Formats: sequence, structure tokens, C-alpha cells
Amino acid sequence: MWEEIKIYLGINELKDNHTYKLHARNGHIGIWDAEKKEFTIARKKFNNTFLFNEVHWDADGRFGTVKPYSEVEKTPAFSNDKEKLGYLEALEIEHKEEHNEKLKILMRGFQR
Repeated sequence: MWEEIKIYLGINELKDNHTYKLHARNGHIGIWDAEKKEFTIARKKFNNTFLFNEVHWDADGRFGTVKPYSEVEKTPAFSNDKEKLGYLEALEIEHKEEHNEKLKILMRGFQR
């Protein structure tokens, strides 16, 4: 499915330590790490939520799973990973409906 998404922000368009809305395997909000070329997301698996890194689509043709599409804000500083996880979880909730609508539109295009 992600192969079909043609409009997204390339690596050179991203700002280090900024938060983005994205299409990814395990989340739809992430913090960009320019050095590693990956996003930190709040991944939910079973009953656990934890910080997880996913690689930008353009950084690795085999393992890239993230296509960011919109900047949210400069990421605030965190004292610890628990704060960072809480921040990402709150943004996931805040932007969930918008993300789901975008996915519905994309999926309609795939069904043609």
C-alpha cells in the first residue's frame, strides 16, 4: 500500500527534531531524527505502548516504512522517554480522525 503513496516529504525537506504527521506501519505521528534518517513513534502492540523507530521510505528501499506528509511543530525538549511517549500518544489521539480520513481517501484510490 505505501508504494502507492506518491506525495510525501522527502528526507531533504524535513527538519531535525520536528514532529510530523505520517503514513507508517506502526503510527501516524513521529519525531524526525535527521542523523539516523528515522522517526520515533509511539508504537502500540498488544496492550503495550512504547517508543519505536521507523525508517524514512527514501532512506532504505528494503526497510523504509515511513512517508511523512505534514509538519506538526518543533518537538519540545523532554526530561525522559516517558514524557516523549506521552507527547506522541497525545498527538496520535489529537490527529487520529484526520489521519483515518486520509487513509480512507487513499484506500478508495487503491480499489479502482
